[in-house]
Amino acid sequence: MWRLSVCGLLLLSSCFSPTGTTPDTATSSSTGSDPSDTATSTTGTSSSSVTSTSLTSTTPATTPASTSAGSECGDGFVDGPEECDSEALNGVTCQSLGFREGTLACTAECSLDTSACTGGGEKYSAVGPQVNVPVAAVVGWQVCYQDTFGTTGQAVSAIVEQCTKAHLMLACREAGAPAYTLLAHAPRDAVLQQTEPVLMPATTEANGTAWYFHEDWSWGFALAGDALTLNRCDGYNTNVDKRLCWPTVLGELRDGFRCGAATGLVDGSWERLVLQAD
Repeated sequence: MWRLSVCGLLLLSSCFSPTGTTPDTATSSSTGSDPSDTATSTTGTSSSSVTSTSLTSTTPATTPASTSAGSECGDGFVDGPEECDSEALNGVTCQSLGFREGTLACTAECSLDTSACTGGGEKYSAVGPQVNVPVAAVVGWQVCYQDTFGTTGQAVSAIVEQCTKAHLMLACREAGAPAYTLLAHAPRDAVLQQTEPVLMPATTEANGTAWYFHEDWSWGFALAGDALTLNRCDGYNTNVDKRLCWPTVLGELRDGFRCGAATGLVDGSWERLVLQAD
């Protein structure tokens, strides 16, 4: 006689995981938090919709440039208030600090030594996306817009009207941190150049950075020459520390999504900023 299995003695539903599946499409609203929502725009009696699949988002426990194996100055790992530790410079260079050239070093007290950097004292300038840049190093730039990744509903047009100078910078960081986790800058026209609201748009390349901007898709950048997958925000996994993406829906900035390798940022623990300079 056949013997009933343990699973057969239970309800069928208990033999399977209760985890559901994510629908392929969703209808976006001004209060949602998933940047991969479907955006539906309506004008008069005509409507247009864009459908995209969901991203799987994770937020790393630490920023990728700082790996902790201890908490003492001299252990070779950048921890706590340390700017650097021995040969570990946390991704910072003379150039990322705004100097034209030179070699950065680390003091015995685990602070950055810029004595061998030259060409400083001018407006901050660096080619391409830069990581872990001290706020104090971004000389000559002023913040013209700032919120958190948990903010939603801000009109993109209002941000553009606030940030009127010739050069714009997009930046992000952990809230209140003394350094920007990621930033990039370029002439204003390049940062605000309209791109198509599609998965792989033709970007605007300027100052070593690939820029994209659309008021009903997303706004951000990646390293020049790198591929993108804008589902509504960038989910590509190459040079992850040099990718920034903010979702936009129907002309408004939505909550989320990416600051370098940290993704799915939908609360107040991370900040996004626009800076401007002449």
